[in-house]
Amino acid sequence: MKLLLYFAAAILSITCYAEVLTSTVDANVEYIPKINQIVNKGDILAKFDTRTVNIKIQEANLDLELAKEDYKDKKTDVDRYNKLKQVISVAEREDINVSYHTCRITVAKLKLKIKELEIKKSYHIIKAPFACKVTKSIVMINSGVEVGDKILQIQSI
Repeated sequence: MKLLLYFAAAILSITCYAEVLTSTVDANVEYIPKINQIVNKGDILAKFDTRTVNIKIQEANLDLELAKEDYKDKKTDVDRYNKLKQVISVAEREDINVSYHTCRITVAKLKLKIKELEIKKSYHIIKAPFACKVTKSIVMINSGVEVGDKILQIQSI
């Protein structure tokens, strides 16, 4: 009978394990579940303040709008200078072409920056990788954490 109990305990220890979750961002903790709370796969385990990243996204969007306007102006200049080929120097045409292409590159870079910031924003929510129970809370709501700081301990159920 003792052997059977040890065998059953060994099986349970294999199927039931604990995991420590760490922060994915430098931010304040907005939400963590209560200790002993059961969480389903995909439910939120931690949510972090997104104000800083939201401001950066807004700034990048404003910069993008300005860059798009500048790009349109430079495109108009290129079209106008191309019609005046004989009147303006080659150096002037090259300058306006360089400005136009620089604006085009700036617009592309800002679009990539916004995508990168949106990806970073997605790190502000940690979802449960499996159904689990919160066994330990290492941080409190509104406390600041850095990337890699331990925040919760969970146990599979």
